[in-house]
Amino acid sequence: MRTTTLGSKGLEVGVIGLGCMGMTYSFDMQTPRDDATSIALIHQALDLGMTLIDTADAYGPYTNEVLVGRALAGGHRDRAVLATKVGLLTDSPQTANPASTSPGASRDGRPEHVRESIDGSLRRLGTDHVDLYQQTGWTRGCRWRRPGERWRRPWRRARPASSACPR
Repeated sequence: MRTTTLGSKGLEVGVIGLGCMGMTYSFDMQTPRDDATSIALIHQALDLGMTLIDTADAYGPYTNEVLVGRALAGGHRDRAVLATKVGLLTDSPQTANPASTSPGASRDGRPEHVRESIDGSLRRLGTDHVDLYQQTGWTRGCRWRRPGERWRRPWRRARPASSACPR
């Protein structure tokens, strides 16, 4: 399979990846899920040369990472570039942001939430690292920084940086 390089670190992945969201979450929730079929599909994708396996803590919530972790156990992890996401909260209607357009969902991009979430993701995935950790959406008012550098979305007007990221 043809590959491409992601980012400055040279993470090489197949140009086609497998998004696992629908295996446990979102589409046709009335139909029972078949974990054995989903795991076999992940194995087949790896056998066909797909390397990017994508999940998120919000899918299920949490059940998709558990499923992907089970699929990558037993020697399959070293064949995969594992991607997961953080920042979308869907685990209860109480977390919903009234301003959100997604009922039962809100966003939390605060650094302390991201640090807590990666620990849970690693545990559920049964691995000591993920290859690509992505933030889902954007938390208004939250500014990510590198030492000495401020990150901004280039298409938005700059706002003063906030020391705290609101929920």
